[in-house]
This record gives sequence, structure tokens and C-alpha cells, in this order.
Amino acid sequence: MFYFRQQKKNQERLDMRSEANCIPCVIRQAQRIVLFSKGKEEDFINVTKLVMDMVGNLSLEDPPSIFTSYVIREVYNYLKNPDPFLELKKEMNRIGKKRVNEVRLLLEKEKDKIYGAIKYAACGNIIDIGPQNNFDLEQHIKNLSFKRDDYKI
Repeated sequence: MFYFRQQKKNQERLDMRSEANCIPCVIRQAQRIVLFSKGKEEDFINVTKLVMDMVGNLSLEDPPSIFTSYVIREVYNYLKNPDPFLELKKEMNRIGKKRVNEVRLLLEKEKDKIYGAIKYAACGNIIDIGPQNNFDLEQHIKNLSFKRDDYKI
């Protein structure tokens, strides 16, 4: 999904673009949205066909987020639901609000408050996909490492 393009004066710049491997992924994502929104088998088939028709007209030069957004918007239109994840988002926000005081206490113990806040924010993203009833925030913070960490730069 990433490639390097030579710029003037030999400067390298990282550009994102989609690739052929994005196509089956966006199809699966559209299908998951149908399943999540409790669509019928007919919806599953129709959305799959819709996405397969669409991807031939999209540009792989677009970043994956843009490429996917075109498709997802059409899936939402097909389902007549502008936000199939609204209830899940509300639940995640409710869980997050319950943990705010816990995070504040942990953040007070951090030597570098800004970096600590960055780690807690990253763990907040993990909560969205992890099992909510046994998410150990302190353990995740302790074991968290970034593949690329530009904080000290």
C-alpha cells in the first residue's frame, strides 16, 4: 500500500496508494457491514455485486481510505442507513467514559504526560476491537509499543 516516489533534489516522499490487494478487502468490508446491520442474504449478494461493479471504476492511485470510502458510502446508501455502527459507537463511548477517571490516575503517574496521553489514546483504539469485559488497560499500556515512534524527533 505504500510506495516511495523520488521528488526533486533526491528527496523521498512516502505516498499512499491502493493496490490490487485492496479489492478483496473492500469487498469483505462491505459484506461485514451488511452482516453487522443484520441484512438479509439478498442484501449480502446485492452489496457484493454492487462493490464488484464499483471497483472496476475506481482508481488504485487513490489512497486506501479514499478508495474504501467510495464503496462504503454506496453500501450505506444501499442499506438506507447512514451509520450502521451508531449503536456500537454509543456503547464504546459509554465504556470509554467509565474509564476516564482510571486513565487520569494512570496518567498522573507518567513521567512524560504527553507521551502517556498518546499511549492511552492508542489503547483507546484497541478497546474498540477488543473484548470489552476483560480489557486490561494497564497491561496494554505496559506492553504497548509502536512500530514507528516519531515522538522524540
